[in-house]
Amino acid sequence: MISKLTADNILRWYGYARARLHLTPSRPLGYFLYLTGRCNLNCEYCWQREMPNRTSINTKTGKNELTSDEWLKVLKSIPKPAFVGFTGGEPLLHPGFRDIIRHVSGRLPFTVNTNGLLLDDDMLGELIECGVSNISISIDGFADLHDKSRKKLGLFDHIVKRIMKLNEIKGRKGIKKPTLTVKTVLLDGLSERLAEFYRFCNDVLKADCINISFMKTAEHAQFDFRTYESLSDLREVGVPQCYDYGDKDTIPAALGELLDMSLKNRCKVLLYPKMSSKASISKLMDAGGKNVFAPCYLPWSLVVVLSDGEIIPCLSVRSVNVRALEFDMKKLSGVERHRGFLMWRDKMNRERKSPQECNMCCFSEVNE
Repeated sequence: MISKLTADNILRWYGYARARLHLTPSRPLGYFLYLTGRCNLNCEYCWQREMPNRTSINTKTGKNELTSDEWLKVLKSIPKPAFVGFTGGEPLLHPGFRDIIRHVSGRLPFTVNTNGLLLDDDMLGELIECGVSNISISIDGFADLHDKSRKKLGLFDHIVKRIMKLNEIKGRKGIKKPTLTVKTVLLDGLSERLAEFYRFCNDVLKADCINISFMKTAEHAQFDFRTYESLSDLREVGVPQCYDYGDKDTIPAALGELLDMSLKNRCKVLLYPKMSSKASISKLMDAGGKNVFAPCYLPWSLVVVLSDGEIIPCLSVRSVNVRALEFDMKKLSGVERHRGFLMWRDKMNRERKSPQECNMCCFSEVNE
């Protein structure tokens, strides 16, 4: 049983080893599959939501999305060892979601990111039967904050009931898998209740991890449905930075307390971007989330396939469409655009630079 925190660390070390040893061909360990761009919520802070004047060849409207059969071909081509993360949009909205997880069951470890709305008893049973390794469910604080930010009254209570049902099934079957990750966006007003919310996740929800993400400006193109043809095109989007929190003076101490609490409890704290101390949190916030990040080796350990088949590394610069590869992910190592991106990132790393385009990326790590 591997938690999200452990999985993230494995990705980091795998990428570091492959990049530093110059191992070829490129062999990602993690495959993030954005099954659909559609979502049944419209959260204000979601950078992937459709907004005026923010369009590209790839949108969230379901345009030209891969069918179930096409996704099955992609999954069949993924070489072991590897794991798959199903996300979106809301991945459970894909009409072939059940067929997809049944196909991957027993062949590759897989995780699911969801907002929890569609986790009825039948779906929970299906996920457990198929051996899902981890379920990440979005909860942005208690009901007063979560329901408002997600624009749906009663959503918090609904998700809590679904998680309690998940725990009931696991207890009845005597199983520990799937692990549970609570994915939390750090919103204004949450810092004063962070310790209380952490205890709720640890004691009541029995979560294995709480993954807290800092908000960032919309001027970025990381793991995004809007794809760009080149790095120069992508740079025109703007320089990402940290959201200017109204309660920013209290956040480092509040999160530092959570990091200390997690050392003594089952529920571990994972911060996005990665930070492991109050000092590193203060450093991020003092700099506004700009130019404080260590070299990153993630592009050597994961790859993203968007809902229309476009393959991106981590920044949303297009490598190739999986349809052009005849749905064979092993052919990605021969794609010149993908190799070129890795060469660019390798150059940045050797110069001990973290590109401005990578500011505030979830997988970036604050340079201690």
